[in-house]
Order: sequence, then structure tokens, then C-alpha cells
Amino acid sequence: MSTSTDCRLNISGGAVSSGEEVVPYLQPVPPQGSGLHRLVFTLYTHSSPIAVDNSMIKQPSNSWLDQRTFSTAEFLSARPSLQPFTFSLFQSLWDSSVHTAYMEDLVYPEPVYEVVRELTPRRRRQENTRLLKANHYRLIQCVSGSDLHS
Repeated sequence: MSTSTDCRLNISGGAVSSGEEVVPYLQPVPPQGSGLHRLVFTLYTHSSPIAVDNSMIKQPSNSWLDQRTFSTAEFLSARPSLQPFTFSLFQSLWDSSVHTAYMEDLVYPEPVYEVVRELTPRRRRQENTRLLKANHYRLIQCVSGSDLHS
């Protein structure tokens, strides 16, 4: 499953605006802290118009994301005559425009993620050794300091 930013069918003569809009455009909205998101735009050729049916358009639900979810695999398996013509891809990161899109376009609270990185066993040993050494020297300094003052 992928989240669609735009879906148009039956584009003729290279004029994208002439196509039938199935899903309206929405800028990429990668949540803050979720890293890079890869987006792919694919253009398919076909010899006859594709009928837009209700199965392509998700029924209203409580989640804007559910309404924008589209299965490319299901779409293509039901239409074997479609042939890939070209594609384009790019990566997207969170920026301040995403906040605006959530608040104004989606009217939905913006999710924010915190990245929790697990330490590798080697890095964990190094970190433990560093902490042990730091604590050891602090204790020695405290003991040495108290011995000097007594």
C-alpha cells in the first residue's frame, strides 16, 4: 500500500489537467522525525480510456490517510493492458510546510516521531567502558579530595 499524492486517469495529448482526477493532489507530508521518504511517480500508457469506478475511490472513514491509500498492485492486476511508460522518483524530508499542510489542508494533528537508536553490541561496550572510567576517576578524585582535607 502506498499513500497517493495525486491520481489522474485518461490524460490525453500530454495535458495533465485534461485527465480525470481520482485522488486530489496533496504535497508529500513526511512526519517530523521519520527520516527520508521515497516517492515515485509512474506514468502508464493505455490504448483505451480507463473507466473510473467506485473501487478506486476509498469510502469516507475516520482517517484522512485511509481515504488516500491506494494499491498500485491491485490497480495494475485488474488492468493488464497498462504498460509503464516512465517514472520519476525523489526523496522528501519534513520541513515547516508539512506542519501547514496538516493544520490547513488535512485539519489533522501533526505526528512527530523521535528516533531512538539502538546501540550495537560493540558501541554498547565502548559506552559502558567510557562510563566506568568516568565514574572511576570521579570516585578517585572525591576520595583523594576528602583525604587531603582531613
